[in-house]
Amino acid sequence: MNIADRLSKILYVESMDLILTADIRGRIHYLDPDLNLIKSSPSTHANNMINAITFDNQYIFTKDITGLVGKWDLATLKPLDFHDAYPLREEKYLESLDEVPSPTLSRGIGTYKGKLYTNNGYAQFVVIDQESFEVLDILPRFNKDSFVDCVCTESPEVQIISENCGMVHMADFENLEFKENIAVDSGNVHIIRYDKRHDRFIATQDYGLDEDRNVKNGIVTLEKDTLEKKEYPFTTDDVEFLQFNEDYTEIYTGGFDGKLYVFDNQQKDLKLKAAVGPFEHQLIGGVYAKKHLYLLMQSGEIIKTDNRGKILASGQFDYQCIWAIEPHPENDSILYISSGRNIDIISYQTAKFNNVKIEKIAHHQHAFGILLRVCPFPDGSYIAISKTYNVFKATKEGHVQWYKKLEDLPKHIAVDARFSSALIALDSGVLYELNTDNGTVIHKRQYKAPVYVTGYTEEYKAVGTKEGDLYVYNTSFEQVGHLDLGGYPKRFIKSDNKYFIVGSFGLAEIDFNNMKIEKVFYELLWNTKENGIKLGDFVFVINYGKQIGAFEYESGEMVDLIEPLYDFPKGLAGKVDHEGNKILLVGGNGGFINVYKIIEGSPIKVREFYLNSN
Repeated sequence: MNIADRLSKILYVESMDLILTADIRGRIHYLDPDLNLIKSSPSTHANNMINAITFDNQYIFTKDITGLVGKWDLATLKPLDFHDAYPLREEKYLESLDEVPSPTLSRGIGTYKGKLYTNNGYAQFVVIDQESFEVLDILPRFNKDSFVDCVCTESPEVQIISENCGMVHMADFENLEFKENIAVDSGNVHIIRYDKRHDRFIATQDYGLDEDRNVKNGIVTLEKDTLEKKEYPFTTDDVEFLQFNEDYTEIYTGGFDGKLYVFDNQQKDLKLKAAVGPFEHQLIGGVYAKKHLYLLMQSGEIIKTDNRGKILASGQFDYQCIWAIEPHPENDSILYISSGRNIDIISYQTAKFNNVKIEKIAHHQHAFGILLRVCPFPDGSYIAISKTYNVFKATKEGHVQWYKKLEDLPKHIAVDARFSSALIALDSGVLYELNTDNGTVIHKRQYKAPVYVTGYTEEYKAVGTKEGDLYVYNTSFEQVGHLDLGGYPKRFIKSDNKYFIVGSFGLAEIDFNNMKIEKVFYELLWNTKENGIKLGDFVFVINYGKQIGAFEYESGEMVDLIEPLYDFPKGLAGKVDHEGNKILLVGGNGGFINVYKIIEGSPIKVREFYLNSN
């Protein structure tokens, strides 16, 4: 397999015995069952990430993140027709005629009796004739600020759609009637499938319901006639796919925890038969074909396994990702970068001709798998966490001083001001405080929900959970405060002597002295906010919408919006040099690092470089 851009979607075309995939640059591809590349579509003007794909009647239909809907030839992958995102709308349902499409990762698309059903970029429900590609009808959105995440037409009697607000709707597509509204999750319902064996539906969850919300989640069975539902939680992270075997006696599912789960579906009450993994990356898709599974990972790689997750083949995809960019604590011109399986060290400074000089200092290869976070120390050593459940400390030359195997996935790490202790957050809800000299445990405690962020201030220790709770402790670990963040956190950030937490809610400045949220920056940023920084009078926020939001710090007003980036951004760093020049670095999936100079608050791109250091 030789595909240059990260794959985003995967389907199996039984009539051709081929794997159909889509990528982040708007192209589609065929792979054979051994994952060899057979054919790719040509490039078109539609070059945004494809996030919804289906096929029917010799056509492939796609929708990208802007709402552009495409039609392709199933046999040749040649492009046939496209509806641009902006004009594909019913204006009477808009709040303003100035409204523009809202980018979304929702994946709802389906076909039924010669028609295509999907969302446009305004969350309206669109009906298109498959043959003529004429727009037949556009309905208003079902719920405010919610998109259709799945369209299921597998049942012979009733259709069903799901939304990313957690609702599902029984439907009659021929009459465009939507009958019952049932909550099966508190958030995204990416997949809903018809279970032929038991004449019911099965849906995935990202968050869980009621008391399980942001604590545990999994899949939900929903009876077609009685609407009775039953939850089967098995994870604390997003569930991304759901497949059946040939006779519907087994279910295969999984998601962001990187594991494959196998359920026995012979009886109506599901039984977990196997949990395999974690694999090297998060799982974002999967298909079952001829007693094999094809699992798509967020890295863009596909692996072929048997029905118990044994890897039989893998596609050769050159994975690169900049997970974190952290400054040396005594020299902000030196950056430590977790770049896949390695730690790279670079320096950067203002150069002549309006440019920025980049110099590579060191490249350290490690054997701990994907490195998620890194914290540099004054002597040049560093501590890092990995996807393989490890935390380790290495010297400035990259030699490992100590390592500790953890019982679950580490989500975050923070080091105190004396560099003597580190707080480590685990997906299982465990919090560790370790001695950084030798890795011994100083403190351990268990929380109800997954722990997502940790941090130190001069006086306090902070712990944030997936439920949106921020617990604040003194140095003796006695609780002295609590804040409701209003969503799940992603990173704890100290920037310009201020403390921030970034997450689904935006970039929130935390006043620990008064135990309150001071400011929140989020305007026009869709999807999860991933990282942020304050540079002088301005604040910059990156997110999974592939955006950079620039805000004036004092007023909170947006100054600029940069979009789209090449792929999901993750790492972020920057500085104000001694001459007052502001430099911002943004890195992410694909291994890109964009370098910006900040002019009157606006990021002006001057370089894009790659470490190429697998």
